[in-house]
Amino acid sequence: MTVTIELTQALQIEALRSNGLTNDEILYKVKRNQLEAFTSKVANMEFETLVEAYNANATTFEQVLRVGYEAKTMTTEAAIALLGYLFSAKEGDHFVVVNDRIQITRLSDKQRARFNAILPASWKESLLQAN
Repeated sequence: MTVTIELTQALQIEALRSNGLTNDEILYKVKRNQLEAFTSKVANMEFETLVEAYNANATTFEQVLRVGYEAKTMTTEAAIALLGYLFSAKEGDHFVVVNDRIQITRLSDKQRARFNAILPASWKESLLQAN
């Protein structure tokens, strides 16, 4: 069963991963409330919600890191940020945005599947188009 998390948490996790932190490092630092280690890697982002999620249910938080998750909501801007964090994808090279819809132009099937797994069902149906 896929765990659903807040969009901000998804962005925080993927920003940390894209800056070289492993799941184990994220878990270790969240467990110990060592958020300064995160802010030194990712400026202009706060990470308290990750600690809150861990404190609410440590097992579920670990599952999010190790198995995966689905975001509860999504915006076009957040989807663009996630594509950048996940695959270093750039608008114009890997995807285009037309009428608030993201059209994937250059991602592998595996990358598409990973991105689609994060998207909420309503978003997959209406706002993402694959070419």
